[in-house]
Amino acid sequence: VEKSSPAPSAAGSAARIVVIGGGIAAVSAAEAARRTSTTAQITMISREPELPYYRLNLTRFLAGEIGEGELTIHPASWYAEQKIEALTGAEVVSIGRNQVDVRGGKTVPFDKLILATGAHAFLPPVPGSDRKNVVTLRTVEDARRVVNALKPGLKCVCIGGGILGLETAGALARRGANVTLLEGHSYLMPRQLSRRAGDIMKGFVESIGITLKTEARTREISETAVLLESGES
Repeated sequence: VEKSSPAPSAAGSAARIVVIGGGIAAVSAAEAARRTSTTAQITMISREPELPYYRLNLTRFLAGEIGEGELTIHPASWYAEQKIEALTGAEVVSIGRNQVDVRGGKTVPFDKLILATGAHAFLPPVPGSDRKNVVTLRTVEDARRVVNALKPGLKCVCIGGGILGLETAGALARRGANVTLLEGHSYLMPRQLSRRAGDIMKGFVESIGITLKTEARTREISETAVLLESGES
């Protein structure tokens, strides 16, 4: 990549700062930029149609503990007050030396560019992971999709017994779903817990109505079941 400094904005004009991303890191970057400069032109670009929200609270929304409106980090009025332009539902398709191009033809110039795009949900590379009734939990749209499908007794399988898997399974059980949690290791959260602590966690998980299967490695996802390497369905 050829190294070069971006061309400065027009003489006498404010610095143009563009933040790509719509999570907590992106909002924190925009807040810090505004504290540093009261005159900078700050633009946040997010692919999601919603204003930035607390992604960590999606499981609380899934559980019915909070409403969707309580997920938002700041209301629209805050961005207006801070003079931060929030472009939502806008996907950046290319980055040039001094500008980013947004799908649909819009171009946003910058002097400084901050990439705060976060992570993406991991889908296990097993046959069937792309089926329409297989859902990740990364966005509010994912959570809406699950909430809209939930009903008492609905059979749900959660693959993964880490923090997100446990919170999701707990949220589904709280909504009355029939939940099975699959963990590939011999006990829950082996990176964080000892086996004794994992056993205590297992007892709690089962006490709230979740069926836990450890050493459960997924071989394939069919239309109506998760098939394990052990042959169990």
